[in-house]
Parts: sequence; structure tokens; C-alpha cells
Amino acid sequence: MPKRFTRTLLISILLLAGQAMAAPPETEWTCRGCHGQKGVSSIPIVPNLACQQEQYLINALLAYRDGRRIDASMSAATNRMLTSEIEALAAYYAHEACPK
Repeated sequence: MPKRFTRTLLISILLLAGQAMAAPPETEWTCRGCHGQKGVSSIPIVPNLACQQEQYLINALLAYRDGRRIDASMSAATNRMLTSEIEALAAYYAHEACPK
């Protein structure tokens, strides 16, 4: 392969990877209704998700999903989530949604 093509291909892959990492997971739409755009709630009694510790979010979402933590809205939102989706959400809110 010519060097120029290889370099262009590599740059394209890196740019696409960066965009994919910055994009919110599909399941993030479920959270927006209560927790707000990018996890910043405008409702005083609803906690912000942005900038929370990643492991805390994983533990909390798994607990809601598995019935160890009870809240009708959260249980309904998480009951069909895969562990990989929960991990992706937690990473997004802990890092990507957190203002830099």
C-alpha cells in the first residue's frame, strides 16, 4: 500500500474511533427524561449523573436492574439493560458527559 493511503486510512480510523467514544451510548436516551441532557438534571430531587464515579454508577445501575435497589422508574429503565450497556453508560457519564 502506498504510504499516503496508509496514513489517510489510519487518520480516518482514529477520527472515527474518537467520535464513537464521544458519542453517548444508545441507552443514554432512556436516562435523559429524568436526568437531563448529558446527565445534568433540572429537577432538584433527581441526581446528576455527569461526573459521578464510573464504578458507583455501574454498581447502582446493576443494583436497580437486579432488584437489590428498589425504585420503580429506575427498575423499569434498567431491567432490560445488558451489563455491557450499563458499563458503557457509566463510562459515558463519568468521563464524556463530564465538562472538562
